[in-house]
Amino acid sequence: MMELFLLITVFISSFSLISSTKTIEPPFIPGKLLITAWNAPSHLCDISFKIKVDVSIFDYVGFPSGHLKNQDIMLFYESQLGIYPHIDSEGNAIHGGVPQLGDLRTHLKKAEEDIQKLIPSDSSRLCIIDWEAWRPLWRRNWGSLSIYKQMSEKFVQENLTNIYPTWKIKTIAEKQFENAAKNFMLRTLQLGQRLKPKCLWGFYLFPNCYNYEYKKENFLYTGRCPKIEPSRNDLLQWMWHESDALYPSIYVELMLKDSPKTVPYVRYRLDESIRVASPPLTEKTKYIFPYVMPVYTETDTFLTESDLIAMVGEPVSLGIDGCIFWTSSQVTVKKDSCLAMRDYMDNVLQPYLTNLTTAAQLCSTILCSGKGRCVRKEHTAPIYLHLPRSFNITPSYEVGEPPKVTGCLLEADARQMRDDFFCKCWEPDCENFSEEQHCIT
Repeated sequence: MMELFLLITVFISSFSLISSTKTIEPPFIPGKLLITAWNAPSHLCDISFKIKVDVSIFDYVGFPSGHLKNQDIMLFYESQLGIYPHIDSEGNAIHGGVPQLGDLRTHLKKAEEDIQKLIPSDSSRLCIIDWEAWRPLWRRNWGSLSIYKQMSEKFVQENLTNIYPTWKIKTIAEKQFENAAKNFMLRTLQLGQRLKPKCLWGFYLFPNCYNYEYKKENFLYTGRCPKIEPSRNDLLQWMWHESDALYPSIYVELMLKDSPKTVPYVRYRLDESIRVASPPLTEKTKYIFPYVMPVYTETDTFLTESDLIAMVGEPVSLGIDGCIFWTSSQVTVKKDSCLAMRDYMDNVLQPYLTNLTTAAQLCSTILCSGKGRCVRKEHTAPIYLHLPRSFNITPSYEVGEPPKVTGCLLEADARQMRDDFFCKCWEPDCENFSEEQHCIT
């Protein structure tokens, strides 16, 4: 009994020590608790229709392009970084088709040239590799991606001198594919880190938890990842360990418009990102910047207020480092949609992001001595890090001028903030409730 008591005491002491030490990395931009980034081709509205969308509120801006250099966000599509082996839409094998038939040495040489060309300077930025033609885990190449399995198995059959059963051929093909896929992704990531160490390098869409059951009829949707997916993500520990940041996607379809399924869909995708970005799967906590669309996928319909809160307010309440906004060029090909984007930016997105960034900073000051990030205590509660009603946000409508925030934090609101949120610290023992009045003028 005494041994059990001592064991419990040691456990509690160890837990107390862990909880009081640093749990997260400090903000990538010093003093910016919530980093917002714009990675959409809104510049095309200006080029085509002289409609300028004001994106000055964002900390980082990068327009997806194959030729614009030194952008705050560098998004590398498959044709812009090395010679990425894949199979095109017509079934043609490009650069070998499958990774085990790709030329890794030539790829890395070309990738180095591409990186140096597009990022000649060494300043801090977000660097995202967008490779979606195949997935590095064999079992996740289903549907249209099963062609990678077929081509891999065919390659094994053609190069075996003895006759093997089908299961053996599949096993060999799987091992060859996954080893080569890992090498292509890992070596490319390491190359970028060596050439541009101030970038936060990572892969778009990773991790994914495939919680798409909301599409099923008569299915009780919880938003949770299918049970098999976290264990599969554990097999990608090499990626989480090596990446500087994770860039998952939380895009939503039009069928989820104002749906109660939207928040759990977003929440559990981010939960999986938080899990793989943290020890023991990584040595230290990694940054997480989910990709968000201000419109519903494959449409030019902008998010409703409730869905915007789900897409951006939910991540902030979970303690995510920031969000990256992206759209396809579909939103920029018509004058009406460009006008709608400008209106949405001025009247909806800018004021809401101002609300979130100000509230995040205020909460950190009140609860965390400015040395930690506020995270919602009750994980599934509909509680968001929004400014109290004692604050006003006034749009400026002047290009380059962000909305203006004025107001004071009331004692009751400060106590409510303390009841709803706790601190994740990047410096030990940051949690310290401040009773001073805080005003913004």
